[in-house]
Amino acid sequence: MYRPSQKMREQILEPQGYQQKLIGLTNARRLLWGYVKANELELGGGKQVLVDPTLREAVFSKGDRWGSGECDKVSKKDLALSLTKSMKIYHCILFEDDGEDEVDESMYKTGPPPDIMLCLGARQGNKVVTLVEGLEPWDIEAKELASMVRKKHACSTTTLTASRSKQKKDIQIVQAQGNLLSEIKGYLSHEYGVPGQFINVSQKTTKAPKKTKSG
Repeated sequence: MYRPSQKMREQILEPQGYQQKLIGLTNARRLLWGYVKANELELGGGKQVLVDPTLREAVFSKGDRWGSGECDKVSKKDLALSLTKSMKIYHCILFEDDGEDEVDESMYKTGPPPDIMLCLGARQGNKVVTLVEGLEPWDIEAKELASMVRKKHACSTTTLTASRSKQKKDIQIVQAQGNLLSEIKGYLSHEYGVPGQFINVSQKTTKAPKKTKSG
């Protein structure tokens, strides 16, 4: 979901009956094209659009050639890209037992969905462990994942508590013995429903964090 600019909301969305603060990208584009057609701004058989004062204020930034007034024609592709850039992205993570009717705008958070991070950690004696962090936004219990990995691979697993400068709360890290990057990624996708594009796997080896709490 996206939060459109105030100009976009007041001049293009609300006149077409859209009153919500957040909007999906497909719906935003549909209403934008509706404005373009209603005001007869299509040029060149529909391949280009005439940039009128409303589009200039609502969609473009003053730093680009359309927002500055340097150019008064834009391709539909560039108009769509500028629309996306002009809006702030929001996300809401839903689970299988969440009913869509129960979702409201207050559940959305600014920014794209956070990634779950997987990487390898180095321990003394050339031992390698797999580290997993970023589980909290996806409602995944670190101890539950650690237990699953331990049972499936008969390996040692530990949950650690760590702090990150950019986060207010401490985070939980799962540490599993051996290189289990692909296996754990599979569990996150198939057992917990995390889309693959939100699982960031790094092949680089870092220093394993010190144990503070275990489970």
